[in-house]
Amino acid sequence: MPDPSAATLEIDARLAALPADQRAALQGLREIVARVAPGAVDAISYGMPAFRYHERPLIAYGAFKTHCSLFPMSPELIELHRAELADFVTAKGTLQFTPERPLPTDLVERIVRERMAQIDKQKDSDAMMRNIEKVMANQDAQRKRDIRVKQLEDERNRSI
Repeated sequence: MPDPSAATLEIDARLAALPADQRAALQGLREIVARVAPGAVDAISYGMPAFRYHERPLIAYGAFKTHCSLFPMSPELIELHRAELADFVTAKGTLQFTPERPLPTDLVERIVRERMAQIDKQKDSDAMMRNIEKVMANQDAQRKRDIRVKQLEDERNRSI
C-alpha cells in the first residue's frame, strides 16, 4: 500500500497549484471527508487525490478546467441521490460542481458514510469468503488424508 504521508504531500502540492477558488472548494471537500471518515487516509487513485478506507478507495476528487468533481467510487450512490443531484452534472462515476455551486455539505457527508458502509459490507463479505475458503481447504486436506489412509489400509490388507 502506498505511503499515506507521501500522498498527503502530493495532494497538498496539487491543491496549492490550483486557482484559489478551486483550491478552496476541494480543500473544503477534503476536510469534510476527513471529518466524516477519520480512519480514512490520503491516497492517489486513478491519478487523482483520493481517500482510502480499510485499504479500499473511498472517494476521489479533482479540479478540471471548468469544474471540480467528486468521484464516489460507486455508481450506486450517484443513482441513490439522483433527485438531490438534479442541479448538478452527473455521470456514472462522477459528480461535477463548481466553486460557486459546491455540493451540499450534508449530501457529501451522507455519500461518504454510505460509501464507508459499502466498504465495510464488502470487507465483511471478503472475510466470510476467506473463512469459507479456509474451511473448504481443510475439508479437502482431510479428504486427501482419508483417501491416503484407505490406500495404505488396502495395501496392508493385500499383503496379508
